Amino acid sequence: MKMSNAIACGLLITALLAPGKGGCGEEPRQSSAWDTLIAEIQIIESLNQPDSTKSQLMSELFERRQVSLEDYRRFYDDFYRQPFEEQQKFVERIKTLVPQLLNLKQDMQAAEESAKVPVKRE
Repeated sequence: MKMSNAIACGLLITALLAPGKGGCGEEPRQSSAWDTLIAEIQIIESLNQPDSTKSQLMSELFERRQVSLEDYRRFYDDFYRQPFEEQQKFVERIKTLVPQLLNLKQDMQAAEESAKVPVKRE
């Protein structure tokens, strides 16, 4: 199985297990770029957490991004209709986005931790 096919198959299974609550038949909002959404899905799938936790995170992601299961299925179908070269370009974008999103999350967590440091009062 080619890399893009493996990713797409895994993502479809993920979406089927954790459908979003977005409007059915609506296109995702501009802020819900597919490459970013798919990168976030990959991050959730890679977590060392129980499936129930991953499913909950996936549902929250789809709801937050306002993407329905039908939206995802259309994306999946469109993805497979593209030439292989376009599929590969998309997969490469995902590969670069995942580390960027992970670094952003770590930076945000560090900022939250530093905000929790108690202030000395004299």
